[in-house]
Amino acid sequence: MNETPPTTPLVAGDPPRVGPYLLHGRMNTGGSGVTYAASDGHGRWAALTVVREEHVAVPGFRSRFAHHVGLVRKVRSPGLAPILAADQSAPRPWFATAYVPGPTVRDMVATHGPMPGGQVRDLAARIAAALADVHAAGAVYPNLTPAGVVLGPDGPVLTGFEAHVAAADSAGWVDPECFVGRLSSRIDMFSWGSVVAFAATGRAPFGTDGPDTVAHRHENGRPDLFGVPRDLAGPIAAALAPSADDRPDAAGLARALSGSAAPPPPPAPRRPSAGLLVALGAVVLVVLILAALALAL
Repeated sequence: MNETPPTTPLVAGDPPRVGPYLLHGRMNTGGSGVTYAASDGHGRWAALTVVREEHVAVPGFRSRFAHHVGLVRKVRSPGLAPILAADQSAPRPWFATAYVPGPTVRDMVATHGPMPGGQVRDLAARIAAALADVHAAGAVYPNLTPAGVVLGPDGPVLTGFEAHVAAADSAGWVDPECFVGRLSSRIDMFSWGSVVAFAATGRAPFGTDGPDTVAHRHENGRPDLFGVPRDLAGPIAAALAPSADDRPDAAGLARALSGSAAPPPPPAPRRPSAGLLVALGAVVLVVLILAALALAL
């Protein structure tokens, strides 16, 4: 086996197996379902998510699930954890993606605070490129959150694939229109802007107080981008525009950012210390006094 995923123990009601996978523990619990650390018959790790019953009860969910899984399985991108297996006909539909070791953006910021500017630029460019690959396959990525982006050994990877309307715990990260079932590639860009802003500031740009509150702020206020690197503030603000039609597309954004992803900006010039300013002021004062005495003579 490769690196063992961090887990908490299984609880009563958790199945020991799902499809061909043996479950070893829980990795995450969210609005979409429970994600388990799972291994196949060859000892390879996977992140397996069992969808919550309330989502399965929504009419048409299974067909949408199957359709979206089919689209995403066509995506070939270094920035997307591939889907290894899925079953929409199971009593509780599930899907398994390749396990990517590393902290999520959420955990990194919680532990170390906002990420440095150079890392944020790299993250912004790579997430945009991954979304461009998803959109090129005709798919969307409706539940992109800081918890679904892993800072893996080879760079950021999207791991939080979802195949249904965004869950309530995604409020603040996804476009409010997702909660009424409207999905599109430009709506995905709202999530891009929210996640990148969070990485830079440690805050969701419109807060995380629930879908209705976030929707009101989105329509009637400005995003909180204080602390975002200056060269990313414009693209993020555009991605968070109230109208999806006014947002950039992922492919164009990835091209625009690719040149600025690696080098961090030069450090700001250091301001003179207070002591140096006082000393300079004294020198100027002495010069003025001497000049005045010379004129008087």
